[in-house]
Amino acid sequence: MTAVTPTGSPDGVAIDLRLVPAALTSWAVTAAGILWALPGALAAVAIAAAATAAAGWWGGHVGRRTAQHRVVATGVAAVLVVGGGFAVAVVLRVDELRQHPVSGYIGERTSVVVAPTESPRSLEGGRLMFRGTLLKLDGAQSSGAVLVFASDSDYSQLMAGQPAAFRAQVATPKRRDLSVAVLAATGKPTFGDAAPIHQAAHHIRDRFAQSSRLVLPADQAAMLPALVLGDTSTVTTQTTNDFRTSGLAHLTAVSGANVTIVCGAVLLSAALIGPRAAVGLAGVTLLGFVVVVQPSASVLRAAVMGAIALLALLSHRRRQAIPALSATVLILLIGAPELAVDVGFALSVSAAAALDLIAPAWSRRLTARGCPPPLAHAVSIARAA
Repeated sequence: MTAVTPTGSPDGVAIDLRLVPAALTSWAVTAAGILWALPGALAAVAIAAAATAAAGWWGGHVGRRTAQHRVVATGVAAVLVVGGGFAVAVVLRVDELRQHPVSGYIGERTSVVVAPTESPRSLEGGRLMFRGTLLKLDGAQSSGAVLVFASDSDYSQLMAGQPAAFRAQVATPKRRDLSVAVLAATGKPTFGDAAPIHQAAHHIRDRFAQSSRLVLPADQAAMLPALVLGDTSTVTTQTTNDFRTSGLAHLTAVSGANVTIVCGAVLLSAALIGPRAAVGLAGVTLLGFVVVVQPSASVLRAAVMGAIALLALLSHRRRQAIPALSATVLILLIGAPELAVDVGFALSVSAAAALDLIAPAWSRRLTARGCPPPLAHAVSIARAA
């Protein structure tokens, strides 16, 4: 597939869609492999190849039939290669999951050591939950993603990256997301020491929340960390519901806007230290920001897109959101295939695509009808997101 100019694109600027088929294929194959193992992955590859062939014949504008055959065959071959590679990778992961040692402990209690990958989130009834990485199982070294439910009173001070040893009831995950087990913690935990980088990140989050409480009313002090760092631990249920009802819930999820503000502020230093040094500093800052806000699906998507944009600045290449978004999907699904069945990742990618494809068209229509451009841009962006 080549670069195309969709109807109504501003100034006839072509949108490069060449990576889109590869991104969609990798996503579909990985998701099907996680949900339905080898048959699902193979079916997704076959459907992607058939769709590519049909699109090639239906949308082809090649004059000679032989040349069009070549174009379609090349597209199908590319989809088969990409789809086949992702199919093999996800089937191996699913097979490894089935043979994980934790399967022998289902329904039993055993000792575990888990390092959270996120701050615990409070639930009703004095409980909390967090996702983490299994480090030890019944005294033996282990690995794999787990979901932990525990007592709020015992685990509320646990920070991301801090190992916790406890006994837990082991259960089979209810969702197919490459998690190895669901753990219900019992008894008192023993906490280890988090890595210095996680301690520093926790300190920054804690100090920011404390500073907010010193200068703002309680409700606003709870919202500021949510808007800046995605920390919704002190946001009330009523406020959360109000944001969802108004369609503004995305504001409390760290994503592209936060990354743009952080990297943009650092890039202003280019006037003092030079453009290359400023880009390098922005990259380091971006990495630190991801650690502080914690790598959720939307954060990872925004961070990788931001890194690609910084690389484009260094190489003086033209920057487009759709190729960067497609490359981001491919990169993340290679490193974290479980994102293929993550609703948050799907919403984040969809919102990013909508901001680039839908919002500009809506803004132009509103402007053409007499709406002031700044207002048209604001309304269109918010509505598209």
